[in-house]
Amino acid sequence: MPAEPPKLSTAVIWLGRLGGFLARKDDGMPGVKALWRGFQRLEIFTAAWIAAHPRPEVGKR
Repeated sequence: MPAEPPKLSTAVIWLGRLGGFLARKDDGMPGVKALWRGFQRLEIFTAAWIAAHPRPEVGKR
């Protein structure tokens, strides 16, 4: 884990990149569509991670 969380602007760009934002030098910040698509992909990745790494049952012996 990193020592500090990323800046909000960095996290927004990461999310936008998941949604197709190219993040070129003069592109500015990602738009609503790229962020929405990024959230959708992040949700899919999260569901896949949870499915592949089930939590151990509490109290199981």
